[in-house]
Amino acid sequence: GAIFRDIIIESEYDPLEPNRNCIKVDSSDVRDPCSRVVDKNLEESGMLDSPSAMAAAKVARTRDSLEVTMWGTGKIESTPHGFFAKIMANESKPAADKQKSKTWDSRIPFDHYNVAVGKAITDTEFPRGKRTAPQI
Repeated sequence: GAIFRDIIIESEYDPLEPNRNCIKVDSSDVRDPCSRVVDKNLEESGMLDSPSAMAAAKVARTRDSLEVTMWGTGKIESTPHGFFAKIMANESKPAADKQKSKTWDSRIPFDHYNVAVGKAITDTEFPRGKRTAPQI
């Protein structure tokens, strides 16, 4: 027949008996080696801060990100990101300075299909090595 796990007759067979007899270890005092530096920093700052500030420091933090509702046109411009983009895109530079801003300058080609090949390209990427003097 079929075995129904939700119906247990302990006098015949108890499938949960091995779980009751397994070895149990208290791991509350084990310190995570990956967060050792963070724990040490919290410990040191706890010596200086009040208990309430220490409890607030232990709360997990998340990275700030742009809310989805701010993605619409006209809304992102009011954030620090949009303000910075407006400053960088500002083309009201004097006529004497015709160079483009080095912030936007890139020499990395993003075309992965038409890759330049040949001796001239290789020589520009890998300069000639230093000449070694023969040992006497």
